Amino acid sequence: MSPPTCFLYGHTLEGVKSSLALAPELQTGRVYSFYLNTRPSDSSDSTHGQDAKFCFMPDPAGGCRLIEVKYGMRAWDTGHCE
Repeated sequence: MSPPTCFLYGHTLEGVKSSLALAPELQTGRVYSFYLNTRPSDSSDSTHGQDAKFCFMPDPAGGCRLIEVKYGMRAWDTGHCE
């Protein structure tokens, strides 16, 4: 996804129905995963979605940084970033 096609966590896109009443606050150190259904424009493309895992970790400036959790990382199995 490119920045212009991104959307904010906890917000639904216009015209999309959501069963979530309120998105919970994201916590540092916890692994989150998401899956986006897609419709490929090319019928020969077998991709029907994208998935990823990530977590937020505190940074030295007092904020948080996003960490991609890849298969094989300890966090993938434990569900916690360290």
